[in-house]
Amino acid sequence: MSNTQPSTTLDRESVNLLHKLLEAPPSSLKLLSDELATEPGESPASLANRAIAAIHSWSTRDKVDFIQGHPRIGEQSNLSAMSAAEQAKYATPPEVLQRLAILNEEYERRFTGLRYITFVAGRTRAQIVDEMEDSMNIRRGSNISGEEPSPLGPGDELWESELSRAIDDIGRIAQDRAKKL
Repeated sequence: MSNTQPSTTLDRESVNLLHKLLEAPPSSLKLLSDELATEPGESPASLANRAIAAIHSWSTRDKVDFIQGHPRIGEQSNLSAMSAAEQAKYATPPEVLQRLAILNEEYERRFTGLRYITFVAGRTRAQIVDEMEDSMNIRRGSNISGEEPSPLGPGDELWESELSRAIDDIGRIAQDRAKKL
């Protein structure tokens, strides 16, 4: 008679899968490993859903660390294999990459500690430029002064909303990746 008990932590295979799906940094993977138990036969999509639910319950600091593990939109280096494949689907003109770099910088100035995350879903980077400008109320293609509005941080309602939205979008990215496995 077997006396095996269910695991109270994630097994190595599940942790590796979450790393692929979420691009989570090691500290976030450690938290997930400690919080989630392995469920035999669980689908990648289900594991990703459980992970995102757990992440939403974390401290603000741990959520920010998780967000910081994800690459910036338009980033060309230090990409995971999945991110590189996703971003390579569309050729991007240099001026679009330059605009994304400026918008990423402005977003990170406005939302201290956050990184702009969005579920791209087959859209071009030029379309993401439009989305970013719209989300920050920046006139399309305009010069960004860097003076207005004032930076926001933890505790501000808009900042907290952006943090939650970014986590949700990483969940959407993970679901899309899970379908491709």
